[in-house]
Formats: sequence, structure tokens, C-alpha cells
Amino acid sequence: MLTPLTSRLLYRLPARALLTSGLALIAVGDFLAAGLDIGDRDLISLIVPLGLVGIGFAFTVSSITATAVNAVPLPLAGVASAATNLLRDFGFPLGPAVIGAVALSQAASRANSSLAASSSLNAESKAAAHDVLKEGGPLALNSVPATSPPGAALADAFDALGHGYVIGFMVCGSAALFSALVVLTALRGRTAEESAPQAEDDGRQGTVLPTG
Repeated sequence: MLTPLTSRLLYRLPARALLTSGLALIAVGDFLAAGLDIGDRDLISLIVPLGLVGIGFAFTVSSITATAVNAVPLPLAGVASAATNLLRDFGFPLGPAVIGAVALSQAASRANSSLAASSSLNAESKAAAHDVLKEGGPLALNSVPATSPPGAALADAFDALGHGYVIGFMVCGSAALFSALVVLTALRGRTAEESAPQAEDDGRQGTVLPTG
């Protein structure tokens, strides 16, 4: 849906500026999502952070290859494009796995601490909740029926999952912000001196020397 807009922006703006803006929008959206209350089910509250992340993602994907190609000498442009595509395809499956592992590990740690410190659960409920948490993690504990003994710990599991996903959003936002700073400060466009030899070579190739 944003393809016409990103195409126009790439035509009018430097690719590095668009990439930096996209990463910054992703960071802002993630930090806003991290600040949402875990019990807030209002769709309006989610539109702004998720919309910012979506727009930033569109800007980032459309401009990342152009930025990488423009940051290296012309003979290395093909290598930069291939490396960018490889890393992007590698990051798509790896990123959610890493962030999910971080979020769920933090949630499990928070749930264990909450269960140990809880004074409203009897010994039977605590033991059952710990067993479910050990076998299936906080997602499993959050999905048990409320009428079962582990169900008494649903509030602790829900709170722990919220804490874990806040950590996950903060990690994503920090990574996006760091990437935006790297693009802004480290990736520079190709200089005139780097482009000049290629232009001279092209001129020589097009020159016909007199014979005889």
C-alpha cells in the first residue's frame, strides 16, 4: 500500500535519509508499544504504535539496498546489494525468534518470582502452577482454566507476559534506534573522487582512436 509513496520519496530524497527516518519511526513505535498497559484492549491504543512500526518498516525495506549500494565504491555495488539481501533474509526469521526468546525468558523469570512471593496462593496452587510453568512456560500457565488449581496464578502469568513483551519491545526499539544512528553517522554516500575513475573508464571505452 505504501509502495507509491516510498517510490516517490526515494526519487526525491537521499536513500540514507529515508532509511534513517524508517528506523526512527520503528523505534518510536516500539517504545510507545512498550508503554501500553497489558490490560488495554482498545484498538485505538494500538493503531499509533503499530502504524508507526509499519510505516517505518516500509521505508526501511525500500531504502536499505539503495543506501548500501551508494555507500561503497562502484566496483563493490553488486557485493553490497547481495550482502544486504542476504542479511535481510537472514534477519527476518532470526529476529522474531531472538525477541520471542528474550520476552518469554523474562516472563518466565517474572512468573517464578511472583509465584514465590505470592501470599494469596496455597501450597497446592503454587505447586501446580510451578509444574505448568516448568513444562510449558508462562503462555501455558496463562491458558489454564481458571477453575483448576494452577488457575489461581493466572494474574501472575498475565502480568509476567506483559513484563516480558515490554522488554521485547524495548529491545526492538533500542536496536532500531542504534541502527538509525549507525546509518546517520557511519554510512556516507559515494564521493566524487570514487565516482570519477568509473566515469573516466566509461569515456575511454566510448572513444574510437584514429588508425593509420
